[in-house]
Amino acid sequence: MHMVNRRPIAFKEALRETDLSSNIPEPITPESLLRRYDLVSVNVILPLQQSPDLDLDDNFSLELTDRQAVGVKDRYNPIKQSRILKNDIVSSNEDDDNCTPDTPSQGLSEEEVNDLASKVCNYLLLNECKKVPSNATDIRKLVLKEKSRYFSQVIAKASDLLEKVYGYKLAELKKKKFILVNSRKFGILINSVSNNDEVTGLLTVVLTGIFMSGGVMHEGPMREYLKNFEIDLEVKTNHPVFGNIDRLLHQDLQKQCYLEITYDKLVEPPSREYRWGERAHLEVSKKEVLELVCKVYGNHMRPEMWTSQWHTIENEGKEQNKK
Repeated sequence: MHMVNRRPIAFKEALRETDLSSNIPEPITPESLLRRYDLVSVNVILPLQQSPDLDLDDNFSLELTDRQAVGVKDRYNPIKQSRILKNDIVSSNEDDDNCTPDTPSQGLSEEEVNDLASKVCNYLLLNECKKVPSNATDIRKLVLKEKSRYFSQVIAKASDLLEKVYGYKLAELKKKKFILVNSRKFGILINSVSNNDEVTGLLTVVLTGIFMSGGVMHEGPMREYLKNFEIDLEVKTNHPVFGNIDRLLHQDLQKQCYLEITYDKLVEPPSREYRWGERAHLEVSKKEVLELVCKVYGNHMRPEMWTSQWHTIENEGKEQNKK
């Protein structure tokens, strides 16, 4: 019938009647509720609803083929054809972005944009206090709600406010996630010991070990490395300073995007691999990390003496200058 490709989710009692001459109401579909219009379709049974756009004779009719029957595998696979044939089921292939373009011409006033941008800023700052990335989907659903189609316009304004008012830069990570980066705090990790921030101090130790290991450290070397700081990952009891060290290292710091932890499945048993996370790359200066290492070693050590690490710092500096 005409509603065959409209995925109706509700009908009225009149649709159960056999008398087709009665006034048949339109079905309530997801498209009509969310987009406020229905997808284009071809009438299968003409008496239900005659389309003014189709010039068909009275003998024209469509029936479901065996391939389209209920329970047949692959019955909904699309078929590319140059023209509509009998027995075809047609659906729209419109893109959502084309239906509701994200442009200022849709009607948001400057005051509305500023108000929404302020709410987005508050949401981003709240998550930043917990060092948790903000998901673009959550911003649309929880903050913008029915104004979600203006996401690009609002997030641009929010980015401008964050930088001018709070001194933060809005950085977009993979998978449409956002964090706030304060470039003025590049030295915070390096000075964490004097700031008496134990967790930040541990993070400094871990990131330094990874960087000096060529950008990746395997689980075995990481365990031995942390034992130098009286941290044993194999001990199940809580650490007197850090508490549950396993959760802190493998869940909290990874969730905050300071660490990227993957598994090497080519070894038996599979072993963890530790790398800098996206937030660490944005917030932490590798040059300052290397300068810290030189202070620890003493003996007039200079960053340039660490050839591989210094080469990495120079290359990243060149890439930053290009942007």
